[in-house]
Amino acid sequence: MRDTWIIGSGKNAQEAYKAINSENNLGLNVVGFISNAEDNKLGMMIDGIQVIQSDTTWIKNIDKRAQFIVAV
Repeated sequence: MRDTWIIGSGKNAQEAYKAINSENNLGLNVVGFISNAEDNKLGMMIDGIQVIQSDTTWIKNIDKRAQFIVAV
Protein backbone atom coordinates (compact mmCIF):
# COMPACT_ATOMS: atom_id res chain seq x y z
CA MET A 1 0.00 0.00 0.00
CA ARG A 2 1.29 3.43 -0.93
CA ASP A 3 0.88 6.27 1.58
CA THR A 4 -1.45 8.86 0.10
CA TRP A 5 -2.13 12.46 1.15
CA ILE A 6 -5.24 14.30 0.03
CA ILE A 7 -4.76 18.02 -0.54
CA GLY A 8 -7.98 19.60 0.68
CA SER A 9 -10.43 18.80 3.45
CA GLY A 10 -13.79 19.90 2.08
CA LYS A 11 -16.52 17.96 0.33
CA ASN A 12 -14.39 17.06 -2.72
CA ALA A 13 -11.58 15.77 -0.52
CA GLN A 14 -13.96 13.68 1.56
CA GLU A 15 -15.53 12.21 -1.60
CA ALA A 16 -12.06 11.41 -2.95
CA TYR A 17 -11.24 9.68 0.34
CA LYS A 18 -14.40 7.56 0.15
CA ALA A 19 -13.68 6.64 -3.47
CA ILE A 20 -10.10 5.62 -2.69
CA ASN A 21 -11.20 3.50 0.25
CA SER A 22 -13.85 1.75 -1.83
CA GLU A 23 -11.22 0.61 -4.38
CA ASN A 24 -8.76 -1.60 -2.50
CA ASN A 25 -7.11 -2.66 -5.76
CA LEU A 26 -5.63 0.86 -6.14
CA GLY A 27 -3.12 0.10 -3.40
CA LEU A 28 -3.50 3.51 -1.76
CA ASN A 29 -3.59 4.16 1.99
CA VAL A 30 -4.82 7.66 2.91
CA VAL A 31 -2.68 8.87 5.81
CA GLY A 32 -3.80 12.50 6.03
CA PHE A 33 -5.53 15.55 4.63
CA ILE A 34 -3.53 18.72 3.94
CA SER A 35 -5.40 22.00 4.25
CA ASN A 36 -4.70 25.73 4.33
CA ALA A 37 -4.44 27.88 7.44
CA GLU A 38 -7.91 29.38 6.98
CA ASP A 39 -9.62 25.99 7.15
CA ASN A 40 -11.70 25.41 10.26
CA LYS A 41 -10.96 21.67 10.05
CA LEU A 42 -7.26 21.98 11.01
CA GLY A 43 -6.38 19.58 13.78
CA MET A 44 -9.66 17.74 13.35
CA MET A 45 -10.16 14.19 12.13
CA ILE A 46 -12.08 13.08 9.07
CA ASP A 47 -13.06 9.43 9.47
CA GLY A 48 -10.11 8.94 11.81
CA ILE A 49 -7.60 10.68 9.49
CA GLN A 50 -5.95 13.90 10.72
CA VAL A 51 -6.19 17.25 8.91
CA ILE A 52 -2.86 19.09 8.98
CA GLN A 53 -1.80 22.57 7.86
CA SER A 54 -0.06 23.06 4.54
CA ASP A 55 3.23 24.43 5.84
CA THR A 56 6.72 23.19 5.01
CA THR A 57 7.56 21.44 8.28
CA TRP A 58 5.70 18.19 7.60
CA ILE A 59 6.98 17.63 4.06
CA LYS A 60 10.53 16.97 5.27
CA ASN A 61 9.31 13.78 6.95
CA ILE A 62 7.17 12.46 4.08
CA ASP A 63 8.22 9.30 2.28
CA LYS A 64 9.34 10.38 -1.20
CA ARG A 65 7.19 7.60 -2.70
CA ALA A 66 4.01 9.09 -1.21
CA GLN A 67 1.08 9.79 -3.50
CA PHE A 68 -0.68 13.19 -3.46
CA ILE A 69 -4.22 13.73 -4.66
CA VAL A 70 -5.56 17.25 -5.17
CA ALA A 71 -9.23 17.49 -4.19
CA VAL A 72 -10.05 21.13 -3.49
